[in-house]
This record gives sequence, C-alpha cells and structure tokens, in this order.
Amino acid sequence: MKNILPSGKNKFWKPSLLESSSAFTFFCTNLIGLQEDIDKRRLKYSQYGATNQLYIIFVGKDFSSIDSCYIKVLIIYM
Repeated sequence: MKNILPSGKNKFWKPSLLESSSAFTFFCTNLIGLQEDIDKRRLKYSQYGATNQLYIIFVGKDFSSIDSCYIKVLIIYM
C-alpha cells in the first residue's frame, strides 16, 4: 500500500499476517473501551491512506467463550 508522508516522501507499507487477520475481526474482553479501540483503529488506517472496512467484533473472556458479536460497518455521509 503506497502512502505519502507529510514530508512528501513515498512510503510503502505491507501489513503483517496479524494485521491482515485483524482487518476482518476484532476481539475485546468488554465493551467499556470498545469505542476508544475503534477510534484507534480508524486513526491507524487513515495514517496509511486506507479506510476502515466492515469487520466483526467478538466480545468475551477468551476466544473459546464468546459472549456476543457485532458487525461494524463504515458509514459514509455524502
């Protein structure tokens, strides 16, 4: 993914395997800090010139005991 830094230099970024898999799913243990985590994710992707796409949020104690799941969609206002 090509990104132009504020200094005007081109920078290429390739996501790691973990980042690639987390692009589709997100796991959290509680809903208290979820909005902050979503905002951090949005900021991270915007720094690389990418948009946040649809992804699934899993909530639970661990991966083997999921309490609930949600689908986060990107809303674009025109």
